[in-house]
Amino acid sequence: MQVPRLDVGPREAVLPQRPAEDRPLKVLVVTNMWPHARRTYSGIFVKEQVDSLREARPAWTVDVLFIDGGRSRLNYARGIQRIRARAGRARYDLVHAHYGLTGAAALLAGTRPLVTTFHGSDAGFIRWQTWISRRVASRADTVVVVSPRMRRALDCPAAQVVPCGVDLRLFRPQPRADARRDLAIDPSIPLLIFPGDPATPVKGFDLFDRTLRELRRRGLPVAWRPLKGVARAQVPTLLSAADALAMTSLAEGSPMTVKEALACDVPCVSVDVGDVAAIISTVPNCAIVPRDPVAVAESLQAILEHGGRPHGRQRIQELGLDLASVAARLAQVYEHVMGLDPTGKGESASTFLETGR
Repeated sequence: MQVPRLDVGPREAVLPQRPAEDRPLKVLVVTNMWPHARRTYSGIFVKEQVDSLREARPAWTVDVLFIDGGRSRLNYARGIQRIRARAGRARYDLVHAHYGLTGAAALLAGTRPLVTTFHGSDAGFIRWQTWISRRVASRADTVVVVSPRMRRALDCPAAQVVPCGVDLRLFRPQPRADARRDLAIDPSIPLLIFPGDPATPVKGFDLFDRTLRELRRRGLPVAWRPLKGVARAQVPTLLSAADALAMTSLAEGSPMTVKEALACDVPCVSVDVGDVAAIISTVPNCAIVPRDPVAVAESLQAILEHGGRPHGRQRIQELGLDLASVAARLAQVYEHVMGLDPTGKGESASTFLETGR
């Protein structure tokens, strides 16, 4: 199958325009991240965003087209015709693509207007994907990024900053002793959370492992659990059972695990990736550290020895990083694209992160 080039000329829009006064919108979300049989929690943050948007705008139609790029990259090429056919049948007002490769498929399908959200590894960590993402960003009608520094990676200073939100109904603080009892975790040994699959290179497990060895060298016997293969409903309990979460990734966009841990009032120590510094730098019992095992261990040791909760849930609420606030911001982006919100400004879920206060 021949994959079309991204430098082809612009196509005619296949999405018919509806009158501006007809406010209820029809949106097609195209994503390569969505829960499915092989990975039941893949892209759960995209699903939660879609669900919260449907809840915030019940009169709107928000449909989803999943492209399983993880099974085969050829599915992106196959997705071009799928998007074109779906958009032609259903008369959508706009298409919202999640991830750069998915945005490329939507762009080549000729769907306009096109909103594309870039999530992190598609904008800096994987070089060939960054090249594609920059071309998509230069031609999409509206570009959304999940953290301000991604604007620079995509060379797109006008990109809207809309991080994915946290389900505060699910992620709530629990007493640590209760959480450990529920999960049969030894209450006498400090527990650290590694936020991801250790086998995934971008998650930086090597630094986490060296940090564990440094902590043990200092006489701190610590246990650890990865956030891998954990049922979604059990994640808040596992986070609440932990003394701290340690983020050692090589690259991130706006890591959900940090925001979810904060929503559970769990301390976070992180290297400077994505938008983590903007979120936790002023939060007590949290720290941004150099990419060095001694520095990471020192911050974790201070947390383990002194204890204390970070009031992270309050921080998430202050920043408007809950699902409802983010849905309102995304709806505003859509309305601006459609000419229903001429300013596209105002208070939003990303105000703090955009200004860098």
